[in-house]
Amino acid sequence: MEDDLLISGPDGHQCLGNPPIWLLRFTVDGRELWVQALPTLKYQFEAFATTTGDLDNAWYQASQIAPADNSPVPWRTGPSRLTADNYEGAFIGGLTADEALRFARQLHPRAGVPTLELWRKLYAHTRRRHDNLPDLLPEADREFGEFLAPLQSRLQPSTLAQAMLLEGGLLEWAELPVFEGSTWRLIGRPRRELLQLAFNPVTNPIEPQPGARIRAATVRIVLWGNGGQDGQDDGNGNGGQDDCNGYDNGNGGQDGQDNGGWTG
Repeated sequence: MEDDLLISGPDGHQCLGNPPIWLLRFTVDGRELWVQALPTLKYQFEAFATTTGDLDNAWYQASQIAPADNSPVPWRTGPSRLTADNYEGAFIGGLTADEALRFARQLHPRAGVPTLELWRKLYAHTRRRHDNLPDLLPEADREFGEFLAPLQSRLQPSTLAQAMLLEGGLLEWAELPVFEGSTWRLIGRPRRELLQLAFNPVTNPIEPQPGARIRAATVRIVLWGNGGQDGQDDGNGNGGQDDCNGYDNGNGGQDGQDNGGWTG
């Protein structure tokens, strides 16, 4: 198919940040980029939020607990409690586009969210692949692995798109470039049991009202270029993953997660 000539991968992995954010390497239209293997887990975002002064306990209450958009997204699910009916609660939700972008830029100056065109290309490509996601991330840290293993065993994905939760995940922020700037949309293919939409948000992305919080709105990071914290690839197809080797979160929290000091 024509798309196969425009996109290839995944053929490498790396991580950014602490706790690690794990990414897979793709080549799209001749350009190398790294795509977050799963949407952002709550504990990963919370580590960022504790370093950002205005994302405090009041923000957490407003974004994670208060939104009532008629979606049954669980507000928090730990790895030992993951089932095929509640796994979405492991991922951060209720984000605005601005918060998603700030999270990406905190990780790396070349990081952001995908464009709608890129998201659709990744979705179409990974739907034709049948990789086992844990095999693509052999050096994943303990805390991420505690989510990854039960996710794959509970969901039994048949395609890489399902394993990465491009299909069956939440709604993800994506960029729609327009004249003299960009606007933002929510795209994804959540399971019907979670969001009973009358349309397909892959072909008809959602444009939320300004300032509105949607509990199912999450973020998946894209890093442009050759990857690595210092922008250098180590030549082994793993982009600088050594930056995160040996990470131990040591949070002592329930179900392998830490609430970053927030309550509620």
